[in-house]
Amino acid sequence: MFGSPILDVAIGMIFVYLLLSLICSAANELIEARLRNRARSLEAGIRNLLGDKGLADKLYGHDLVSGLFSDKQGKPSYIPSRTFAVALLNIVFPDGVTPSGQPGANPLASIRETVSKLPANDAVAPIQKALLALIDDAQGDINKLRTNIESWYDAAMDRVSGRYKRRAQAIILVLGLGIAVALNADSGYLARHLSTDPAMRNSLVSAAQVYAQKESAGEQGKQNTAQGNSATQGSGQQSPASAQTSV
Repeated sequence: MFGSPILDVAIGMIFVYLLLSLICSAANELIEARLRNRARSLEAGIRNLLGDKGLADKLYGHDLVSGLFSDKQGKPSYIPSRTFAVALLNIVFPDGVTPSGQPGANPLASIRETVSKLPANDAVAPIQKALLALIDDAQGDINKLRTNIESWYDAAMDRVSGRYKRRAQAIILVLGLGIAVALNADSGYLARHLSTDPAMRNSLVSAAQVYAQKESAGEQGKQNTAQGNSATQGSGQQSPASAQTSV
């Protein structure tokens, strides 16, 4: 269809292997959803981060986190970093994070003192040193403390995500080998068959063109939606000059 049988054969082969890769990805998603590996990986990462199963259970039992899942669906596969930070602060300081009222004093001094005096058998004890470091880095800013906890959580989740991706890649590799053997996906045979069967070659090229057009249209639609949202937000904000004029 492009005037070159060699080019058409190459496009046909690429499209066939693209379909096989999509089948492998879909099969992997079904396996992950069935086994709930994402949720298991997240829970293992949080327990490793907090260093105590009891503290992790308290976090999952907190209303901010428990509202993300149900007993029927199982534990969540994603917890926002802000939700984690606020829930953890509420667990460590159930009476609320109240800054010191003394003039010129470190607003987080009382908070640091509470953490430093935690008994060794307390559920929060395994992360005591980490919390003290995060409190000191906040330099008296409660919002910075929450941001520090969010960054601490995000860094741990990056490692969890890396392990999950490596496992998913291994599963997809095994699935790919199995599907290739089951369907006899022989590149040499496929190339010879496409080079001698113009009808099959043209049909694969046509299907590849339709797929490419749909993907292009979908990406363009996402870009238009994003631009429309940006324009709407921009039009909803008055400039200082226009605000003064309206007053």
